[in-house]
Amino acid sequence: MSTENTNGKRIYIKSSKTWMPVTDEQYKDHMRECDRVRKKMQSHHACSCPRSNFWECDGCCDDCRHQVKGSILSMDAPMGTDDSEEEFSLYDIVGDPRSEFEDTVVNQMFYRAVIKRLKEIYPQAIEIGNLRIQGKTDEEIAEIIGVKRTTFRSRIERAKKQIFTEFGIDLFD
Repeated sequence: MSTENTNGKRIYIKSSKTWMPVTDEQYKDHMRECDRVRKKMQSHHACSCPRSNFWECDGCCDDCRHQVKGSILSMDAPMGTDDSEEEFSLYDIVGDPRSEFEDTVVNQMFYRAVIKRLKEIYPQAIEIGNLRIQGKTDEEIAEIIGVKRTTFRSRIERAKKQIFTEFGIDLFD
């Protein structure tokens, strides 16, 4: 780190309990970030650092002696025991939101592939699905799409079997 033009500015390094000379710009940047974090933590009643000790602040509240105990909850901190006397944490309760997002994306991609294939097998499938959502009977749907009810039912069964064979799911149940 460059120390020219330090003008007497120093930053306290908590881990080594030493002072490091810095430039005015480095000092301003460091203090701006520390002030931001400290003010945020104080507004949440998680920091009790007095003005006379602001020089100690490095923006890392985890190991700060002015941290209000119990104000910051770790996802891994034990919260109690379950029925089988196993300890559990907040992470065990909340889980990993990334996995839910990934599952959603994978499911969306899977169902897009199924819909695309269904359109190839039976182009009127989407229209038929919409008509079923509207509460139409097989007879009414067959009339609307212009085929006999038996022809309509056999095409549905053929598409259903094909989708089940290719994707392992039953779209119509």
